[in-house]
Amino acid sequence: MKQNKLKPWIFWPRAIADISSGIYTFLHWPKSLSSRVEAPVKIADDFFGINIANSSDERSDQYVLDQVAQLGLKQVRLDYTYDSFGGNAERLLDKTLAQGFHVLLDIFPSFEDAQLMGQDSSADKRWHAFAEEVFKTYSQGPHQQQIVYEIGNTPNRGKWSGFSSRGYIHAWSIISPLFDQYDVRLAGPNISDFEPLANISYLRAMKRISKVPPIHTTNLFVERVVEPEANDHRVLGHRARDWLRLNLVKKARAIDAIGKELGCEETYCTYKCWTIRRLKRWFDDPEQKQADYLMRYMVLAATSGSLNRVYWGPLVCSRDGVIDCGAEGYPDIDNVTHYREIRGEFDDFRVRPVFKALKQAQHLLAGATCIQAVHSQDGIHHFVFVNQAQQEFHISWCRDGYSMPLSLIYPSDLRADDEISFTNVLGETIVETPTHITQQPLVIHFDSIHPRWRPDANQLAGLPDMTVLDIPAEQRQYLPFNNSNWCGALAVNEGNSLDETLAALLPEALETAPVDRLIRDKRNKVWNITTATNGPLTIKLNRAVGGKRLSYRFLPSKGKRHWDNAAAMLRAGINTPQPVAYFEQHKLAGIEPNYYVTEFLDGAFSARDVFTSINKGDADCQGLSHEYLLELLGQFVCRMHDAGIIHRDLSSGNILLTQQGDSATPYLIDIGRAKLKQTLSNRERLIDVMRIVYKLDWPDREKLVGYYEANHGQLLKGWRQAAKYYEFKQRSKKKLKSKLKAKKRK
Repeated sequence: MKQNKLKPWIFWPRAIADISSGIYTFLHWPKSLSSRVEAPVKIADDFFGINIANSSDERSDQYVLDQVAQLGLKQVRLDYTYDSFGGNAERLLDKTLAQGFHVLLDIFPSFEDAQLMGQDSSADKRWHAFAEEVFKTYSQGPHQQQIVYEIGNTPNRGKWSGFSSRGYIHAWSIISPLFDQYDVRLAGPNISDFEPLANISYLRAMKRISKVPPIHTTNLFVERVVEPEANDHRVLGHRARDWLRLNLVKKARAIDAIGKELGCEETYCTYKCWTIRRLKRWFDDPEQKQADYLMRYMVLAATSGSLNRVYWGPLVCSRDGVIDCGAEGYPDIDNVTHYREIRGEFDDFRVRPVFKALKQAQHLLAGATCIQAVHSQDGIHHFVFVNQAQQEFHISWCRDGYSMPLSLIYPSDLRADDEISFTNVLGETIVETPTHITQQPLVIHFDSIHPRWRPDANQLAGLPDMTVLDIPAEQRQYLPFNNSNWCGALAVNEGNSLDETLAALLPEALETAPVDRLIRDKRNKVWNITTATNGPLTIKLNRAVGGKRLSYRFLPSKGKRHWDNAAAMLRAGINTPQPVAYFEQHKLAGIEPNYYVTEFLDGAFSARDVFTSINKGDADCQGLSHEYLLELLGQFVCRMHDAGIIHRDLSSGNILLTQQGDSATPYLIDIGRAKLKQTLSNRERLIDVMRIVYKLDWPDREKLVGYYEANHGQLLKGWRQAAKYYEFKQRSKKKLKSKLKAKKRK
């Protein structure tokens, strides 16, 4: 084996050369690597694995191994460092091997020694002695074929692992003479996230010193782009997102291509999860969303043809485990780098829905062959598989918020019977034949191979753009609508037919129905009616006037923007009146009259009413204390922002409140200008805060923002300056308007 001593003075010139070469290679990838699954793809029996950890409570050892077996998995990954010998980790490792599981053993120095690697000879010696003891103990004997050794942990995340770039390569060089001596199978370098230049530079340096590991390991996270199908905008920005098309499939191919070019035989993703903490920001049911995303990720990863194995994140952890340990907080070192131990009490462990989703993924996909795959960035995702028993099954879903009638894809006589069955992402049988494909993966099982039921790939790829239909609601169905005059969507309540609902909700009916109350009729018109099918409703007719007739030509209609924003807000747990319908013209929808219809909020009052009551010196508003209402509004605006929503027109009249006894519930209205992002900057938060505090005096502004900051967990910097700016802007506009009116009177 070739062995090159690492020379400090030559490390960085070579690293710079490696990175430069990697940039050149990267710029040619968009043309050479596809972002689409190319069937057929055979999925390995051992494709799925999971990370496990020990606990001070020895009862958890067998519990962990029983749960892994319950999932149907044989592949586990375990972190191992200096204090593992003679400790809980060694105890768990020995039991894991004894019960026949295969282990990816991630060995690494302590955080302190990783920081000293290459700078302190005693740290170097401790690392060599530890690695040799591990190899000597486990690479010889009855279990030697069950272990692959992953060397190091997230070297591109020095704050977590302690490694510098040179420190990691030095650690590799220290123990490289041991690799052939003990005939160990190697994996590495465990790069976190999608950072291909890091993969290139580390693998090339490892190759120069001794050899590249046969197994190239990485952690292909997509959590910060939220959906597993999304093109990643973080590489070269939003503008290059759709040019690069770096979705999960293309990322996997890029990482695998790097490894293959440098001599690696296989590619493993060693850690992947969505954390409950992050999902709570965007979704009202984060545990169900975690299960949905696991299945969607695993289908894409398994059919990419570029990954040989994916290890899900921690088995047991409160923040991101498939089993909740019940513990508060999170370890100082991220589990991605060192899943040290299970925290929490054994009796508090709770299986999450994502556990069932992983079990379903293993049961369906391991050993199966994908024979057809169609997936669109903004459309349907549909995969056809044949399992080892020669039974066909289909897995299909839409992107978040969308829904597609099953009748657009399958014949109308597709029904659950002795030959066909339906299950959800958790493996539960769906008794009634589903009517729609939604963001939650749907599995259709056939008793044998059935080409008759298989949708044509070209037909799937040519389906029209979908309408946002996945809106949280009970006892109603959301359907797309299209006739010669209008297109859009509407809600059909249980017990009503589509024809009855259309007769009450089409624009012609809305315009001629008796008006309960006319709220506004200027640029836009807002009024209330009562229908037999959907009860009391609020209708907004949007008209484009002046310069907006030009700008709105390039935007979706305001009716559609209201509808889409309402759907996203409700999925995130942010209240807005329940959408009932939107209608727009087929052409130039943004500048032609368009309609948005919601349920009427009976007895609602606005934040403007609250602020007026405060400014008048009333004792309370609607029998509710001013202090309570300011706290409620501050918390609500903060929760909206934490969910990634900027209203962009958050006047006090655009928050309505409904009262229930001695409490109230806030709702956002006039949401057509709202924008949805993953996270908001401080500046973006100020766009709303300076507007909502405008009608208050300074002491009450301080109170409302104080409640916002308490919910936010940090200070909202610059809000006073933003409020003063908005105050000046409004005064200036009023003066200008009054001058223009005076000129007109003359």
